[in-house]
Amino acid sequence: MADEVKLQLRFAILFAIMTVVGCSPQSIPPPTSISQYRDMQAAHRPSYPRQTILLHNLQRVLDRDLDTQSRITSLKLATELGSEEPIVLEQLAAVLADPKAPPQLHDEALAFLLSKDYPELGKYVVKVLPQSKSSQPIRGMLLEWLARHPSASLLSEVVKAWGDAQPTNQAEEAYFRTVVERVTGRPWGKALLHALNLTGFSARGSAIEVLARRLPKETLKAEILQMNAQTEAVVVLQSFIRQFDYLPATGTELLASASVHLTTAPELAEAAKVCEKWRRDYGYSFNIRDFHLLSRLAARPEDAAVSRGQLVSELSAVLLGRRHVRHWIVPASQPDQSARFDKQVDRLTMADLWNLRLLNEMLSRSSIQAALAVMADQDRTDRLRAWGGLVFFQDGKAQARLYPPDPQSTAGDLVYSPSGRLLADGRDSLCRFQAHFETVHNPVRAGPGKDEMADAQSANYYLLVLTSLSSSSFCAHYCNPDGVVVSLGEFPFVR
Repeated sequence: MADEVKLQLRFAILFAIMTVVGCSPQSIPPPTSISQYRDMQAAHRPSYPRQTILLHNLQRVLDRDLDTQSRITSLKLATELGSEEPIVLEQLAAVLADPKAPPQLHDEALAFLLSKDYPELGKYVVKVLPQSKSSQPIRGMLLEWLARHPSASLLSEVVKAWGDAQPTNQAEEAYFRTVVERVTGRPWGKALLHALNLTGFSARGSAIEVLARRLPKETLKAEILQMNAQTEAVVVLQSFIRQFDYLPATGTELLASASVHLTTAPELAEAAKVCEKWRRDYGYSFNIRDFHLLSRLAARPEDAAVSRGQLVSELSAVLLGRRHVRHWIVPASQPDQSARFDKQVDRLTMADLWNLRLLNEMLSRSSIQAALAVMADQDRTDRLRAWGGLVFFQDGKAQARLYPPDPQSTAGDLVYSPSGRLLADGRDSLCRFQAHFETVHNPVRAGPGKDEMADAQSANYYLLVLTSLSSSSFCAHYCNPDGVVVSLGEFPFVR
């Protein structure tokens, strides 16, 4: 609420009080709770007009210097006295617009406005809905309100919230489907497919996620191929379905696909040929995170011709003869409790095997070992941030590039916080790397932690974790988004 409006409200209250009781400091203040109001009525003493009490309590609701419970108590009295008055609805809407309003006060104001069908509530509902996960009663009221007030302008925000919801919550699922169908006049599946092709729709990533979770992929692919593409998103989807038999399953995958399509469209056809060979020979299924690798292999026919058997034989000879440090956690996805290559090989795709080959060669180069020694020293000097970056496939080799962490992050020295630049560049890269270099002797943190593995899964990237073992050595672990961890073994720091 603007300061000018607040000032006007204060003057109105002051004038009303002075009119009734004068300016005596002995005057009893207006009641600030329903019980005080009832007591005033029962006492048969000179009382304040209802409007004065209403204005006084609305001012208290907006007063940030009051404790939360006092503000809520005044809110309840104000809504009882003026539940139908425009000024009450307007001031409580101001609470919703205040980013510093306490959550409890916010929920009380929202619940009241929802019950009154406040006509201007739509813009607040769509803002609050994604943040209401912790309050299921409020979330249910929001969805009910949206179902009663369908609006095409709210569709994007509704779909974003739906993308964050769990399909297992049947009541919530039914509400989302109802809202979308009432807003669009179409069955929810058809409505979301149609929305993907609308230029003003801003929730395409969430829409594809909702669709991919709930409809058979082959059915979804066929529906998309039949569409007359009007947006870049549908063009991208159709291109990857036709060339790679691939449908992005999340907003992250759709964004990466669109980025690759925009910048490397001429390379798609050649990469698709390598993909098809892997699919035919080894049962490989494409994912957008593999495009960087496939497109580079397509430009190197001798590498693209390397068989799975050759990769496994080569990696076995190198990795099984090297010393390894045990991965410090044992994820449920690895029942044999081992990150050894021979124990995990059957769970590795052709992309995994190529990544391991390239990363092993990179880490074996003395120039890289020397650069990592410098990086380790500098990382340990930096007590505020963890270090990391990206690996690219260039000129037939894996090349690492350091990316400073997000300067706004307060995550500390144990968590690498990627910058926006890394996130953008990472859509066309081999993998991310991050270091556990905060101490010289750090085998207790060898390999990716649970949070790091979860992030690799949710953001759909391969991860290389480097861990300092001593002033002269480090170890490396590779992790894919499926939770498979493979140890690359120990390597020296060159100084």
